[in-house]
Amino acid sequence: APLLNVIPAARATTATGPTDDVPAKPTDEKAATATADDEEEEGKAEEKAAKSALFKLLGPVYLTVFIDVISIALMIPVLPFYVLDISSEANGVTAQGKAQTVSDVTNINAWFSLAQMLSQLLCWGQLSDRWGRRPTIILSIIGSGLGFVATGISTTVLTITLARVFAGKADLCL
Repeated sequence: APLLNVIPAARATTATGPTDDVPAKPTDEKAATATADDEEEEGKAEEKAAKSALFKLLGPVYLTVFIDVISIALMIPVLPFYVLDISSEANGVTAQGKAQTVSDVTNINAWFSLAQMLSQLLCWGQLSDRWGRRPTIILSIIGSGLGFVATGISTTVLTITLARVFAGKADLCL
C-alpha cells in the first residue's frame, strides 16, 4: 500500500481556521508561495520515489514477458524460410518440398506449444514453489536462450524440432 500512496494528502482548513494537524498559514504572500512550492516539490519527490520503487519491483517481470513474447513473435515469420532453406539443400526446391516445409513448420510449432504446455503444468509450478520465482524465471530465460541458439545452429528439420521442444520446455513466462 505505501507504493500506491504517491499523492500527498491534501491539507484542509476549517471555516474557523486551520485544523490541529495543519500548520498555520503564513501571513505574507512570499512565505505562502515558498511553502506551497516546497510542498509541491516534496510531493513530486515522493511520487518519483514511489514510481522508482514500483519499477524496481515490476521491471524484471515486464522485461521477462517482453523477451518471451518477442522470442516467439520473431520465430513465426523466420521459421518457414529457415526450414525451407534447410530442406531445399537436402531435397531441392519443388512443389512437394514446399508443401513438406509447411507441414514441418506446423509440426515444429505444435511440438513447441505442447512442450510449453506440459512443462508449465508439470514442472515450473513446483520449481517456483520450491526455489522461488526469481531463480525459476532466470533459469527459464537461460533455457529459452539456449533453445533459440540451438535452433539457430540446427542443420536438419529434426534438430530444429528438438531445439524448439527444448525452448518450449524452458519457456515459463507465458
